[in-house]
Amino acid sequence: MNNPLKFIIIILCIGVIACKKEAKTPPPIPQPISSEESAQMISGALSSGSDGFAAFSNDISNYSQLAYISNKGCGVARIDSVIRKSLPNAATTYYFKHKIISQLNCDDNHHPDNVTSDLSFTGFYENDKLLTTTAITSVTNVTGLIKTSPNYTMNVQYSSTGTFKLKADTTLNGTTIININLNNIVIAKFTPATQAIIDNGTGTVSINGNTKKGTFTYSGNITFEGNNKALIILDRTSYIVNLSTGTISKK
Repeated sequence: MNNPLKFIIIILCIGVIACKKEAKTPPPIPQPISSEESAQMISGALSSGSDGFAAFSNDISNYSQLAYISNKGCGVARIDSVIRKSLPNAATTYYFKHKIISQLNCDDNHHPDNVTSDLSFTGFYENDKLLTTTAITSVTNVTGLIKTSPNYTMNVQYSSTGTFKLKADTTLNGTTIININLNNIVIAKFTPATQAIIDNGTGTVSINGNTKKGTFTYSGNITFEGNNKALIILDRTSYIVNLSTGTISKK
């Protein structure tokens, strides 16, 4: 070849291309808990059948409304306690003790404006898929409390820590942490003709935990679609959640 420099450049380019062909992305390491099993645990945090958000959001809205109506003063909080448990022969059994602190917040003119709700509860739920014991905290800001507003709007920070045992494989048990952030959740107010129901809103979710077979972690998004359904996307897989029963199905 007449141009030695050109020859060297061609050889280097061939080497780079060969290296790129050989470098392959390693396959993902299998996790001991699948995304579907994780979605099942997240659905328990959301569905009313296991005293999840679709249920306790009603407690939050009701006690927030009482704090707003009673108007004991800006920054004044009311404290309420309630026990929630499943009905006899329910598909999912649960028992939780709730403590709700509802603080009235005022606008710049010292008029009642919104309520901050601090909720904490402990207990368990069990169905044919899993058994879990958990301690839960949530901080929620509630607006739309004025009588003429047809909806409540909530922004929620939710966290739970606990233990779980999957029924399909009894060796798959361990500890788990679930964090959920929900934004602009619109809940139609209860009327004599209708029940309060989540209309729409979005959020993010993360779940991680430990088992004897190793650790697992997933993160994704939540979209409330109305009609008592929510969409969870974990690990590029979509799951539809029935917010009454907690059952999930791949989309």
